[in-house]
Amino acid sequence: PHFGCEGTTAPAFAAWTVSTHEWHVMQALLQHAPGSFAASHLLTVVPVLAALLEPSREPALRLTALGVVQRLLSDNEFCSHEALRDWASIVMQALLVPNLVWRAGRAAEQVRLGAALCLRTLVQFEPSMLTSAELIEAVPTALPVLRSALEDDSAETRLAMCSILERMLPVVGGALKDEDVRGLYPDLLKRLDDANDSVRLAVCPVIQSWLGSVVYEQHYRKDGANLDETNLSYVVRGVLVHLDDFSPEIQAGAMRVLRAALRVDPAKVCSEITAVRERHRSPKLCDALLAEARTAVEL
Repeated sequence: PHFGCEGTTAPAFAAWTVSTHEWHVMQALLQHAPGSFAASHLLTVVPVLAALLEPSREPALRLTALGVVQRLLSDNEFCSHEALRDWASIVMQALLVPNLVWRAGRAAEQVRLGAALCLRTLVQFEPSMLTSAELIEAVPTALPVLRSALEDDSAETRLAMCSILERMLPVVGGALKDEDVRGLYPDLLKRLDDANDSVRLAVCPVIQSWLGSVVYEQHYRKDGANLDETNLSYVVRGVLVHLDDFSPEIQAGAMRVLRAALRVDPAKVCSEITAVRERHRSPKLCDALLAEARTAVEL
C-alpha cells in the first residue's frame, strides 16, 4: 500500500484544506493501517503533517491533523518502531509545541487541547521516544509555551501540561538556568489555587519532580546552581498555605511536596514550617513534618 502523495511537493500540501480528497485518503490510511506501516513512511508522513499543522492554517484542518497524530501516538506498534526515534523531536518541536501557543477563539482553544494531548502521549511513552539531550535542547523554545499553557482556559489542557511537566522536569530540571527556574515555580504555585481541584492535585507531583531535579545552593555559589535559599523559601511558603487546606487530598499533596523540599534544605524548610505552625487550624501536619525532619537528621 502507499499514500498516493509520495513525491507531492510542499506547495501542494499548502493548498490542502479540511475537505481535500487527498487529505481524506491519507487520513483513512493512517487511521486504519498498522502502526508499523505509518512508522516506516515517516519521511512522507511528517512533512505533510507539518504543512497541515502550520499555525497559520485553519483550525479545523489542524484539528484533523492532530487527530491523526494522536491516533498514531496511541498505537504501541507505531511508537515502538525504531524509525520514530529519528522523528520524535521533530514531532514535538515542529508539529506540537507551535500549536500550543495561545491564540484567541474557541477553535484555537480546541487546537491547543489537541496538541497538549498529543504531547502528553509522546512524552509519557515507555521507553521514552525522546532522549534527554533532545528534551534539554527543546527547553528554550518549549518551556515558555508550556508555562503559558498552564494558564489555559481549558482545565483539560492545564491537566495535560501538568502531566507533561511532571515527566520532563526530572530530565531537564538540572539543566534549567536560574532565570528559567524563577519564572517556572510561580506558574506552578498558581495552579495550587486553580479553580479545578484536579489541576490543584495534578500540579503537586510536578513541583515534587522539579524539587527533585534542581541544583540547589544557598547562595548560587556552586557552578550550575539554579535554585537558592530565597527562592526555595518562596516555594515552601506558597505550598504551606495549602497544607492547611479544607480538602484532605490537597493537604496530602502539599505534604508530599514539602517532604521533597525537606530533602533540598531541611533546616530552611523547618524554619518556614515553624513560622506558620501557629497560624494553621491544626498544627498536626506541621508537627509531623518537623518530626520527620528531626528523624532524618538523627539518621
